[in-house]
Amino acid sequence: MLATPISADTGWPLAWVVGGGSIGLLCSGIAAPFVGRMIDGFGGRQTMAAGSLLMGAASPRSGRRPGSRPTCSAGR
Repeated sequence: MLATPISADTGWPLAWVVGGGSIGLLCSGIAAPFVGRMIDGFGGRQTMAAGSLLMGAASPRSGRRPGSRPTCSAGR
């Protein structure tokens, strides 16, 4: 439903957009047992806090990669 507009807006081939979503689902499936064991061992609050810190640390790095451009669509 959103793949076609994303492809048109970014200029990426539609197969890349759909493939990226598929890769994301595959990674989630691979990580799920590990994350489940972490939640059982440390609790949900600590596990979610650690995940948020990791995402916060990774976000600025991904924005500085060569060829990246801002993708904020606020105000459109």
